[in-house]
Parts: sequence; structure tokens; C-alpha cells
Amino acid sequence: AYDAGAWNDFFVTAGTGAAALTGLLFVALSIQLDRILGHPENRFRARGNFFGLTLVMVMALVVLMPSLSATSLGLGLIVPNLTAAAVNAWHIRGVLPTFFAGSIVFPLRVALSYVLILMGVAGGISVMVGEGGGLVWPAIESIGMLLIALLGAWSLLVGVAQRSGVAVTERSSGS
Repeated sequence: AYDAGAWNDFFVTAGTGAAALTGLLFVALSIQLDRILGHPENRFRARGNFFGLTLVMVMALVVLMPSLSATSLGLGLIVPNLTAAAVNAWHIRGVLPTFFAGSIVFPLRVALSYVLILMGVAGGISVMVGEGGGLVWPAIESIGMLLIALLGAWSLLVGVAQRSGVAVTERSSGS
């Protein structure tokens, strides 16, 4: 749980998946850019998805750095997580008036992202002290952040389409 080399395949996969999803999200949001920028909640949600995916990529890159000491690896996990928490908190102020209006899913997703960020910090501390789970915590955080980003991107794009008056319909197969 503390040997970064043993986690190589996992973090290569997580980092690659996050990078691919970031590219797809970038393209999808670029197509709807005026609708994303025109609504504070949409901007916050788009940023949140990008931050989550970026955090997974950064953690993967840190873990994949060869020959890091336990202290360097731990700090390399703690600093990006605390930075993500601070940046996210700064951006929440823009949507705070409407944060709890509407669906409870949005605030729950934000709360879950903070729980996952705490897991990353705990993992960094654990790696530094050599007990308590080590890289299991950032691995769980990476899985959670990827899932939140996928669900968040889908709900954001569907929400943008619904708010813009575009009919969102299910297609049934005619076979």
C-alpha cells in the first residue's frame, strides 16, 4: 500500500482515463460554451468536472514519478488536494445563492468531492508516516472523482440542453 511502484498500472490507467475524459469534456463543453458561460451554476459545474479530472491526472503523475521519498510523495498528494479544495471553495461563492435550490444531487456531489479530497489528503499523510492505508486512499479518491466527473458531465450537458429549450428525447429502436 506504500510502494508507488506496485500501484503503477492503477495510476497509469486512472491518469490516462482522466486525460481522455478531460479531452472529451473540453470538446463537449466547447460546443455549448455560450450556455456554459452564461449561467453561474453551469460554470461552477464545468469547473468542478475539470478540477476533479485534473486532480486525478496530477495525483497519477505524482505517484508515477520515480524514486520519490515517502515525504515527497505524501506532499505531492496533499498539496494538489488542498489546492483543489481551496479553489473549489472560492468558486462556490459564485453559486451559493442557488446552491441548495433545486435538486439535492448537486450539493451532494460537491460534498462527496470534498470527502474524496480528504481521502487524498489522508493518503498523503498515511504515505508520509508509513501506516494507515497509504495509496489505497488516493486510489479510492481517483475512482470516485472519475465517477463524479462522468455523472457530473452528463447531468451538466443534459441540464444545459433542457434549459436552452432543446428537446431531450429518448430514441427507441425501430427493429
